[in-house]
Order: sequence, then structure tokens, then C-alpha cells
Amino acid sequence: MLEYLQGQPLEIGPGPHLFLDDYLVEDRRQLSRRVNPPFRHPGNPVIVADRPWEERPYRPQVVRNPETGGWRMYYQCFSGTNYWSRKGPSYYACYAESMDGIRWEKPERANLPFDPHPATNVLHVDDERGARIQAPWVFFDPNDADPAHAWKMIYNSAGLRLAYSPDGIHWTAARPEPLFAYHSDTMNHVRWNERAGKWVLYMRPPMFSSGRPEGPGVEHHRRRTAVSFSDDLLNWSVPRTVLYPDELDPTPHIDSVHVFPYAGHYIAFVTTLDGTTGGANELMLATSRDGLAWEKPLPRQVWLPRGREGDFDGGCVSIGSDPIRVGWELWFPMSGFPMPQKVFEQESGIGIVKMMVDRFLSLEAPEPSLGGPEDFGWLLTKEFIWRGKTLTINCRMNNGDFRTYGDMRVEVVKRPNDADPAGRMGQVVPGHGVEDCDLIRSNSPVQTVAWHGNPDLSFLDGQPVYLRFRIRNGGLFAFSMGK
Repeated sequence: MLEYLQGQPLEIGPGPHLFLDDYLVEDRRQLSRRVNPPFRHPGNPVIVADRPWEERPYRPQVVRNPETGGWRMYYQCFSGTNYWSRKGPSYYACYAESMDGIRWEKPERANLPFDPHPATNVLHVDDERGARIQAPWVFFDPNDADPAHAWKMIYNSAGLRLAYSPDGIHWTAARPEPLFAYHSDTMNHVRWNERAGKWVLYMRPPMFSSGRPEGPGVEHHRRRTAVSFSDDLLNWSVPRTVLYPDELDPTPHIDSVHVFPYAGHYIAFVTTLDGTTGGANELMLATSRDGLAWEKPLPRQVWLPRGREGDFDGGCVSIGSDPIRVGWELWFPMSGFPMPQKVFEQESGIGIVKMMVDRFLSLEAPEPSLGGPEDFGWLLTKEFIWRGKTLTINCRMNNGDFRTYGDMRVEVVKRPNDADPAGRMGQVVPGHGVEDCDLIRSNSPVQTVAWHGNPDLSFLDGQPVYLRFRIRNGGLFAFSMGK
């Protein structure tokens, strides 16, 4: 950014370019940042406890199955029966398969017994402890030369551990010792961080502000998120805290965080929780350019609220999986509980929430009230090098009457020219001013912008430009440069 402030335009690539932060914003006026919640699949829940060995399925993670081209889900179960009787594992992991992300099959394999059942879909780790699997995070690693290590899993079992698998089903412990000996009771997961050139593990931190152990009368204060770095997934740096609740957050706890890369950003689903009032939770967003330094949208807004009272997700919701892209939609597997977390005896389910691509956050212009020029919101991007032929935007213009119907226009601008009085606010590219732009009144993820019916901007290729958006009663999510 220093080079930009010293006069160099940005090189940003084709996109999509989302407005999750102000990195691409030179100036904006009468636009507010709004988090856009997803919608629930009407057939939710898509997975419930319907096998004799299953109890309380939750925390789904869905990954592509390279063998079938379909999807595989790893999910957690919690057995209250075993918890109270101490006759079996309280936590254990299962898997399911699907070709469409909605209808799931639970294979029953004879080599996956779960006492007293001889054939199940319960996963095991082959080690001397006969380890249970809690909070699994599974990923396929195409860069590992050893086919027996193609699949990897981070999981809790008397500490945080690593296991390998050739097929994602049969697992062997990477080593007898844990990666971390303390219990990191959250959605532990790893990402390869290109900027750092290392694996990054998102986990619970070992250090806290109070410096006191939990116990009677002492609040659970470990609900924060830390990162640790590794070159080989076996040797890790000291965890450092990167996310904790601040004075603007609605609750005093971050129960879990799920981080995934998206369109040049990292997005985190932050599960906020108030452990002092029963443990109901919901999801908010945090964003980052490097996966390490995080911003939370202001004002703080809920991205995925709890469901209605009585619904399977009316008490708690969480997401610990990357999105599944289906056409122009993103699908997110989610956990749901009908009551808050502190209600021990309750059922659970796994559902799907959906949203249109790129629409996590918008810059919104209000519905007009005066009918004059001040009804518009304005956005000026930073100066960047144009690379492409067409400008495509992801936008939603709202309905209204003849006076209030949402609309948008875009103009292309060059940097100011102080020697020319007409160019001191920026030099509009001839024929590409805001009044030359064809009126946009669509709700589309791929709206092509045209000026007098012509969308071709290839004559600008390699040149520095700004884009100026004029928006009324609608939202802008992203823009792209098309070939």
C-alpha cells in the first residue's frame, strides 16, 4: 500500500473483487456496509441420528471426494449414554457420502466396528491407544509424495494430534506424541498460507489475560482463537492469539472460528457465545488479507442467526466447513441444536444454508426519500491497472415505484489533471461517464456494464483507471474484469 500512496496504481488481477474491507476503496459517500445472511435449505436437517450407534451428530465438514467426484462429510457425534456410563467414547467421528450435497448415505463397513455393532460408519485411528476421534478436520494433500499420507486429519484425543490415511477412511497416527498436549476444545483446522509459506493451525491459545484456571465461580475464558505455524505439520510454533472478543462484540466468548480462503481474502465464521446465559450462539464474520490480522465488519452484524424457537437449530448454530459451489450459489453445511449449549440432553441435526456467490457483504445505498441527487450513494475505487475487456458486477437493485426503484450507473475515470478545470475531480473517459452508462436495475451476480450499449473496455487495457459507482436503493457486492 505504501507504493500506492506514493503514486503507483494497484495491480489487482481479474477478480472477483469483494468489498469485505476498504482495501480497494478510495472514497465512499452515503453507503453503508451490510452483512447479508444466507437462507436455509427448506429440507433441513439433511442428517440426523438414524443409526443405532449415532447420537447427536454435529460439526460437519464436507470435502470433495476425488475418487467419485461427489462429496464426503465428516461429522462429530456425542454420546450422552457413554458420557454418563463411562463404557465407551463420549465423542467419536462418522462419515457420509453424497453426489449432490443434499442426499447423504452412511456406508456401513465391516472393518469399522463400533461396539457392539460389527459394521458402521464410525472412524478409528490405528494406534496403541485405540484412540477416539474428537473434532476432526480432514483435508486431501495432493502434494504429499507418499500415497499413504494423501489424506490428513487434525483431531483431539488426549491432546491435539495428526493422522494419515490413503483413502480418508482408514487412519494411522502420525506419531505417538500429540502435537500439543493441552486440550484445544474448538474447531481446530489448518490452512496452507501462501504469504507465510507455511501451514497455519487455528486453535485455542495457551495464554489468557486472567492467568487463572477455570473452576467454580471462574468463567470459561479460553474461548479465543490463536495461530501456530509449521513446515511439516508435526513441529509447531508457540500459539499466538489473533482473535478475541472486544468491547463492540455482542457476547464475551468466541466459541469457535472457521477460516477459509475466498477471492483473495480469508473469511472467518466466528461463533459468538454467551456462556453466562446458557450458551446460545450465532455466527458473525471476520475478514483478513493474510489470514492473521483480522477485521470485524462495523457495525457488528449477525451473518447466520439461530433458527426459530422449536426448530432443530433454534438454540445453537455453527459452521466448520468450506463452501460447496453449486452453480451461482455457495452451500455451507451447518450444525444445529434446538436449545442453548448448556442444555445437556438434546438432539441435534446437520443442515445446509445457501447464498449467492460473493454476497457476504455489500455496500448499500438507502431507499430514496427526497427524489434528488442526494439520494444516491457513491463509491470511488482506488486507481488500478485495467486488465480485460468487460466490467462485470455482482449487484442487487431493490424494487420500488417509479421514483424509488433501485438503479446503478458506473463511470470510468482517469486521475485528476490540475491544469484542466474540467479534470480536477478526475478525468472521465469520453463516452464512459455516469450518464453514458446504461441503467442497471438487476439482481445478478454477473451483470455486464455497458455505455450506450457497448461493454467493450479493451481500449483501456494496461491503463490506470478509477471506477466510480452511483447507487440508489441497492447494494454492490463485487466487480470483475472479464476477457
